[in-house]
Amino acid sequence: MKKVLSVLIIITVLAGVIILGFNHEPKEKPNPETPDVETEDRIETISMISVGDIMFHDSQLEENKNHPSGYFFEDSLALIKPYFQKADISIGNFESTSTPSQNYRGYPTFNTPVEALDAIRDAGIDILSTINNHTLDSGKEGVIDTYNSIMERNMIPLGTKTSPDIESLKTIEKKGIKLGFLAYTYGYNGLDGYLTDEEHEYMVSFMDEARMEKEIKESVEAGNDLTVVMVHWGNEYQTSATDSQRDLANKMVEWGADIILGSHPHVVQEQETINDSFVIYSMGNFVSNQRLETLDDIETERGLMLEFTIEKNFETNKTSVKKIDYHPLWVNKYSVDGNSYHEVIPTKDFLDGVIEPYVPDGARSRIQSAYDETMKRMEVED
Repeated sequence: MKKVLSVLIIITVLAGVIILGFNHEPKEKPNPETPDVETEDRIETISMISVGDIMFHDSQLEENKNHPSGYFFEDSLALIKPYFQKADISIGNFESTSTPSQNYRGYPTFNTPVEALDAIRDAGIDILSTINNHTLDSGKEGVIDTYNSIMERNMIPLGTKTSPDIESLKTIEKKGIKLGFLAYTYGYNGLDGYLTDEEHEYMVSFMDEARMEKEIKESVEAGNDLTVVMVHWGNEYQTSATDSQRDLANKMVEWGADIILGSHPHVVQEQETINDSFVIYSMGNFVSNQRLETLDDIETERGLMLEFTIEKNFETNKTSVKKIDYHPLWVNKYSVDGNSYHEVIPTKDFLDGVIEPYVPDGARSRIQSAYDETMKRMEVED
């Protein structure tokens, strides 16, 4: 009897082990010597490129009339295109109108063929400020047609609108980083009468401080990580900012602006940092026919492209400009077989032999000077 009980006990114990084995996965015992693994913060970076005044004078319009497809402007931007293509966001100032119902023309009342917008889009620009002293060069019709032509090419017009229902603030999100964009101008070359008072209120963004404060603060309140303001201001052909520019820049920073991009003087002006916000008072011309030979001002053939590296830490919710690269530019104008061409050259790429465009005799010294003087004005060492 004892033997039978012993056998039954052994069988029961074994059965219990088997049952426990099927119902519970074996667990590893914690090793007290193994340190806790800390999870890394999510950090993302994006790049933004900005350029100054995009203008098309009469000689720029004439140079492409014999092209098989009509007006053709891609060649002007070919050497700068790689920079726009690699950036997450690119922005420039379109200092013209574009309406096909009126004659195309240059200074003093610009109306540029829509093919120029094709070239700008092809180069990789995403946002065009359309608010400047030439906004009303083609009247109300020009404001509307320019806005629509830019929208049709999947770019964002900034500073003008065709309806009061459209928001002035434009927000772009890349990699979870949200940037808010606004733009303003000091005036319209005396052509204000093309719009009624009501149309002025919603179609164009005048540099009214009350309005600017309200809209910049709205960008911050909307949860944008950074607010970028493009402002058309200052004195033409003056290489240093005015006291009024500096005063307004300080106010915009106080209201919440993080990056302020200046245009209008047609020459490069200085930059500065105000309470961690970046200000470039003027980026100069990007492409135009202004130069030493046409205005007796060599500064007008120079420009500046800015490349921002923006970083966000998603754990701390902090976004900042981690790096700014300065790229001095020079507009190369030359003639072949009676046709004139305008070409934007990134000066350092040329000087380092990275690119080898055709340049007229004596141009290298002007390109070197454009690079040296612009970097000196930025107070940046090579």
